[in-house]
Amino acid sequence: MARIDAKELPTLLRSIELYQGTHLTRLAMKMMAQTFVRTNELICARWDEFDLEAKRWTIPAERMKMKTPHIVALSDRRWRFLSFCATYPVPKNCFSPASKIGKSPCQT
Repeated sequence: MARIDAKELPTLLRSIELYQGTHLTRLAMKMMAQTFVRTNELICARWDEFDLEAKRWTIPAERMKMKTPHIVALSDRRWRFLSFCATYPVPKNCFSPASKIGKSPCQT
């Protein structure tokens, strides 16, 4: 089980800020830290799961570990991240550029 203790969170957030990889990867790590979603839940997200007006992301039950839908409230900062992701070419309706990588667990 991958998790961190609450005392380790400040160090994790600082490490994310100092990450030297791609800007998109750093933003994705921040999004996961802010929403507590699993990696595959973010990577395999589809644009039709996001509701701009309601500012929420509804992850369908079939993609959740506990097999129940999960609603994630989205702040303006998280919407800016989504807008940035929208600039990347991805397969139809897929949210993440990782969806087009051959090793991706996502179904398109």
